[in-house]
Amino acid sequence: MKAHFRIFSVFVTYHAIFIHCEVQGADSVGDDGMALRFLLQGNEHSAQGRHAEAIYMWRNASALRPDSNVPWNNIANAYMALGDEDEALKAAELAYAMNVDYLSSTTLSNIQKTKRLYREAEATLIGAVEKSMNNGDKYEHHFWSLSSLYFEQGDYLESIKFAELGFLRRPGECDSGDVHAKVCVPEFEENIRGQVYNSSMELGYRDGRHGRYAS
Repeated sequence: MKAHFRIFSVFVTYHAIFIHCEVQGADSVGDDGMALRFLLQGNEHSAQGRHAEAIYMWRNASALRPDSNVPWNNIANAYMALGDEDEALKAAELAYAMNVDYLSSTTLSNIQKTKRLYREAEATLIGAVEKSMNNGDKYEHHFWSLSSLYFEQGDYLESIKFAELGFLRRPGECDSGDVHAKVCVPEFEENIRGQVYNSSMELGYRDGRHGRYAS
């Protein structure tokens, strides 16, 4: 499970650069262009395992873009890679306070789970889910993270509920060409399907054990 969340965190971090930093290129003039340079340089350091250098670059980006939570979210992931959970939590809490979105909520909840702060992780994800339901955004990541949390805690009904909500977040265009498919599941999230199946089987076993299917 830890490996799964680590892969997911890397994906959303790289993806978010192009969502939150809408500039014309790394050579753009001004703070936005410099912030993007620092973000990309930080990513390069991180990809090579130079997490301390990455943190330095992302702090520079944050100074130029104090309105964006992306640098702090990246910093939180870097501190986790360095094994500093306390600093990671501080950075993730700051990113979440700046903007409650799929990115900050998933990173913060992952760190909270690592520190066994399960109630806090649940509250973090519910806050992001409620915001998404209200504003109609199409990201599914935090729905699936909440589903996974409930699955790990044995709350299979809630796990199925939020997994299904995640599957319905965006129409999706599948590689198979099936235009009628409601969602395409990224490879790193395919275990959600297995969790839904296992949850359904466990609930069926429980119902059968209590005689609910007896004629």
